[in-house]
Amino acid sequence: MKITPTHVGLFVVLLAVAGGIYVFSQQKKEPAQQSSESQEVFSIAGSVQSVDADKNSFIVQESTNRQDVTVIVGDNTQMIRLSFPFDLNNPPEEASFVPEQEEVVLNDIKKGDQVFVRSSHVVKTGQDIINPLEVQVLP
Repeated sequence: MKITPTHVGLFVVLLAVAGGIYVFSQQKKEPAQQSSESQEVFSIAGSVQSVDADKNSFIVQESTNRQDVTVIVGDNTQMIRLSFPFDLNNPPEEASFVPEQEEVVLNDIKKGDQVFVRSSHVVKTGQDIINPLEVQVLP
């Protein structure tokens, strides 16, 4: 069998197409890897299910996936309650929608409170949040 310029041209075109498919497939994989890294979560929000003052902890049912997470409060955890000095359903004209902040302790948190918990570590499903940076009791 004799190799002609047509055979060489056809081989070059097939090689270019195969190379393009390879490069395209590699580009699709890179963004997926980047998105998994960007999904690190450092906070949760949800409803308090119970408070255990003896263990300095409370359980939050996460708003997004409805899983319970135990939050163990540390000595350096800032705990605040956010509130508005007016009825949100009937605000006065001159109202500022910046909430007031009041420091609270664990015993001030009750079942049913909506909270936002911010951690210095990545929050992982099924793991406790130990010594979070901040707990906000939402209005």
